[in-house]
Amino acid sequence: MKRITFLIFILFFKAHAREIWTPAQANSWYQAQKWILGGNYILSDAANQLEMWQADTFDSEKIDQEIGLGQTLGMTAMRIFLHDVVYAQDPTGFKNRVSTVLQIADKYGIKPIFVFFTTGALQNATNGVQPSIVKGVRESRKYKYY
Repeated sequence: MKRITFLIFILFFKAHAREIWTPAQANSWYQAQKWILGGNYILSDAANQLEMWQADTFDSEKIDQEIGLGQTLGMTAMRIFLHDVVYAQDPTGFKNRVSTVLQIADKYGIKPIFVFFTTGALQNATNGVQPSIVKGVRESRKYKYY
């Protein structure tokens, strides 16, 4: 049985394989790419990626403004963290919100680099209202680090 599964696997990938680019093709593709400039992105008024992605606090208008601002600053890419707790609670809504961000990024020529399902600094993260902010204290709404 293992041998048959392995053969099916090999035949599938052989049928879908493409030829390896020559160095000239690879260099031509690379030369056509924009210079990559960007940074980590989280919504400016979100305490963490949970707050950015939850249905109640997702703000596509503000995301549009901020990604647009990134474009005016010359950014071509943004690393965006996704959270597994939000996905687990509402997979369909989460995917719709990710799709919205992809459309916004495309509108401004920004390439998103998603970091999939990271809990980051959040220990025992839960959906819902996030801790209150302490004015003037950096990352005051974060949870305890591991």
